[in-house]
Order: sequence, then C-alpha cells, then structure tokens
Amino acid sequence: MCIIGSSGSGKTTLLDAMSGRLGRAGTFLGEVYVNGRALRREQFQDCFSYVLQSDTLLSSLTVRETLRYTALLAIRRGNPGFFQKKRQGLSLLPQLVSNSWPQAFLPPRPSKVLGLQAW
Repeated sequence: MCIIGSSGSGKTTLLDAMSGRLGRAGTFLGEVYVNGRALRREQFQDCFSYVLQSDTLLSSLTVRETLRYTALLAIRRGNPGFFQKKRQGLSLLPQLVSNSWPQAFLPPRPSKVLGLQAW
C-alpha cells in the first residue's frame, strides 16, 4: 500500500483511523474492503497496523528483521487464528522484499527505516 500526500493532508489520521488507534473518537463515514470483503470497524485493529516514524529501531537488525518483529509485536494476542494468518503472511515477506522492492529501498543494515508511512 502507498499513501502519499503533502504535510498536513491527513495521512497519519487515515492510518490512525484504519489501525484503530483513534478508538471510538470521532465519526467515520465510508466502507473499508480487504480482498473484496467489507470490514466492520471492530476488525480494523486486526487487519491494519503501522510503525510510527518516531519508533526506536534497533541498528543491529536488518530492514527485513525489523519489519518481521514489528509485525509480530503488532498482532493482537486474543485471536489465535488471526495470529496464524499473520505468521503465514510474514513468511512471505522475504520473497516479497527480494522480488518486488528495488534494492535502493533496502540497504543491508540501516540504522532507521524512514518514510514508510509515505510510500
């Protein structure tokens, strides 16, 4: 997924709404579909998450390792079936990264991952 916009255009607010970080605050209008299936608002937190740019990242980890561990930490503990699906998705990450992303985006050992929210 790619979200691009100028500063103040609402990228973070959109991500906060989709990931459930806003809780019940505010009124949301519209529909959200994942793989052609409509989601209820309660399901957002199970399906969406993102890493804040200000998160502390370990310089000893590769980008691939950072994405894997961050995703594992974002998984909700109350849904074992969903956890299994996330693990299956994570198992595809190395293949997706090596086949789809230009190497310019994946330095061998970066100290930070910046701009992911704006890709």
